[in-house]
Amino acid sequence: MRIALVGLGSMGKHHYNVINNLESVDLVAVVEQDETKTVDVRVPAYCDVDEMLEAAAPDMVVVATPTSTHLDISKKILSRGIHLLVEKPIAKNVIEAKQMSALADRNSCKAVVGQIERYNPAIQAVLTKLKEEKIIHCTFTRMSPYPKRITDVGVKLDLGIHDVDLIRLITESNVELFSSVDSTNVGDVEDSAAFVLKMFDGTIATITSSWLTPFRERKLKIITEKRYYEVDMLNLSVNIHTIIGDNKYTCESIEVKKENALENQLRAFINYIQTGDRGTLCNIEDGLLALSYATEGDTE
Repeated sequence: MRIALVGLGSMGKHHYNVINNLESVDLVAVVEQDETKTVDVRVPAYCDVDEMLEAAAPDMVVVATPTSTHLDISKKILSRGIHLLVEKPIAKNVIEAKQMSALADRNSCKAVVGQIERYNPAIQAVLTKLKEEKIIHCTFTRMSPYPKRITDVGVKLDLGIHDVDLIRLITESNVELFSSVDSTNVGDVEDSAAFVLKMFDGTIATITSSWLTPFRERKLKIITEKRYYEVDMLNLSVNIHTIIGDNKYTCESIEVKKENALENQLRAFINYIQTGDRGTLCNIEDGLLALSYATEGDTE
């Protein structure tokens, strides 16, 4: 499998390191306009996407560039029938995301969105436990200090979109009712937001996203008919409280494998290309829905 990478920013560097360590694949090229970022790159580096696609002929491309560039870059890749993994959020708005979806369909491309938290080991560990559970309520908390690397989106598309996507994965249901509020306190974009969702299966979800805390926090609490789950996506732990009587419960911690989420996502995408099994990957339609609810709540 011949892989090319577009973008060597913070996320792009992680992709570069992971791809280089994957067996049975070859990183054949990178695209990066800042030449200072390609000094230690061990494959041909290009400044132009079209030039790279023509010269390197990759089977798949990973796009890890600012959100505002996703549509233009993805068009060049998908129009050539090349499979695509584009970092979240899929695009600036739903209109652009729909263009990408249509182009992928037209050219029979496998195209997915890098919603990396789907492959967080703590999430993967709890998914199997929830298969036979009726979920009643989920509470997501995702907070961090104000980021320096984010320049073209607010906290909804940086943090909130992870959990808007995860609730659909966890419940295997779609959104029936949705509302959100946000505020802008430091910069020019929203830096604090709250979401409330009701799924068609009856699950209620509340999501808190903020760039205004002194430390990072990534937590999920799940109430089911018989259990209460505490999931720490940062420290990779899952605690399960099981009701056994009035005001009585047991508590167990389940094993969470300390695996590389980005590596597992890339392996899953390669397998998807080779076998057609999408697994828990976020396809373009999933990414489009997450984008719509993380912005306006409008899927039109």
